[in-house]
Amino acid sequence: MWHIILIGYIFVTLMFSIAQPSFARMLIYLFFWTILPTLFAFYVAIVHQRNQREKREEAKETQKLPEKSDN
Repeated sequence: MWHIILIGYIFVTLMFSIAQPSFARMLIYLFFWTILPTLFAFYVAIVHQRNQREKREEAKETQKLPEKSDN
């Protein structure tokens, strides 16, 4: 679902930067309003997926280990 929102955000900010009167201003808007937030969103998504994968692997590890009894 967040992919649709991200695509819409990229489209709007890209069109906004293209509509700027000067080339330098266009590049500044493109970089700060489109590229940096998009990279941040991908970074957050990758970290979230990595954390979920580590939690799943940790849960599997705890299920595999038999409980030791002190005799």
